[in-house]
Amino acid sequence: MSRGAEGATHAVAYTGSNAQIDKAVGGQLWDMVAGSHDEYVEAAKKALGKVQSVLHSSQAELSKSATYYRQTDKGEAAKMDAAYPGSKGGGGSPSEGSNGSDFADAQDASAALKAPAGDSDNPLIAYGQGHVDEYKMNPVQKVLGTVLDLGSPSTVAVEAVKLLFGVDIFGEINNWILGDWSKYQDCAGVWDCLGSFCDAVAANLKKGTGNVGVTWEGNAYDAAKVYFEEFGKKLDDFKETFESLRTCYDSAAREVFQLAEVLKAGVVFLADMAIIWMANMAAATAINAIPIGGQVASVAMFALAAAQAVMIITRFAELVKAFDATMMAITLLGAGLSAAVNGFYAADGFPEADSSAYDNRVVN
Repeated sequence: MSRGAEGATHAVAYTGSNAQIDKAVGGQLWDMVAGSHDEYVEAAKKALGKVQSVLHSSQAELSKSATYYRQTDKGEAAKMDAAYPGSKGGGGSPSEGSNGSDFADAQDASAALKAPAGDSDNPLIAYGQGHVDEYKMNPVQKVLGTVLDLGSPSTVAVEAVKLLFGVDIFGEINNWILGDWSKYQDCAGVWDCLGSFCDAVAANLKKGTGNVGVTWEGNAYDAAKVYFEEFGKKLDDFKETFESLRTCYDSAAREVFQLAEVLKAGVVFLADMAIIWMANMAAATAINAIPIGGQVASVAMFALAAAQAVMIITRFAELVKAFDATMMAITLLGAGLSAAVNGFYAADGFPEADSSAYDNRVVN
């Protein structure tokens, strides 16, 4: 109980340190997933705090029970125990390979709380990895930023598209997926670790409850066994909630990464076509200025430029459609998250052994 309570305290701090994301700057998809993130983190910390509180109070009350039995004649203790109503407990049984005296943890719960992989201490590796991570999480932003920084002809393409549509399409696309998606996906790993932590605590609780029942008999033990079995179910609920969060966070990040790949190809196409369109428009305008035959000769080139403009518009419409589909998918994931997080409230109201309303000389 004591080790479990310490682990839960560690889990609360772990959640606060590793499940934080920067919500200040982000695009439309980012705003959708980041908006309720703090709520989920606080709900998780509250649930883990409940685990800490229940296990800490149980540890203290079990110590009092042990003291009572040491100081009380066995026969008198049995008479008092028999005076209390029976329970649905039914006695204990040692864990496999144990004689009932083994109270080592079945699993190391705290070891499950692994921080997301950090950056390398080597500055060159960290610099290179930073660019790799940035590209992986937001390839459109990375490609555009790098290309424009290098003074590529794509700078001309951006201006061509602005001239053609009167809007910064590249900037609009970038705004769709802007956000700290690398950190968001790290949070999926954090939820996974917390789920494993709850599973390990439940396993340890089950082992200890069974082993102590080998030597602790009677109604008092049966009541304690039922109590810890019920709390073990709450831990299972927490584990399932963390697993649902992990699945939804990971799915949302993957949806955005897949969209980013589509957008990356679209950006390249738009840039290429915009440059060609601008060149054709310039050539058509120059030919059109020729006094004799220029207007006739430029008709075909204007028509070609118009066709290229249609292709740009069509491709951008396809990108908008892909974005809308991704937004719909993330909206559904958001609904799933809102429903899943209710599992953190499973232990609300669960009685604690040292509550003022609980006063049993044997198990208080």
